[in-house]
Amino acid sequence: MICTEERNMTMANGKKFSTGNHPVEMGLPMLHLMNAGFEIDIVTPTGAPVAIEELAMPADDADVKKLYTQSPRAPDF
Repeated sequence: MICTEERNMTMANGKKFSTGNHPVEMGLPMLHLMNAGFEIDIVTPTGAPVAIEELAMPADDADVKKLYTQSPRAPDF
């Protein structure tokens, strides 16, 4: 799975936009694939850690949150 490592994107007007990978949009397909027996390698174009939209982390979805908390390089939510 190829993900972005960018946390902030510079817009045409020069302002920064907070971005990253949406945890549910990324995590839900991962859960389905893993439940089907697939292993997933997650990479970024530069090899830097994946940027996750922390504000979008669901408070009540234990399965999605578990993907990120059990990762070897899990972000601190």
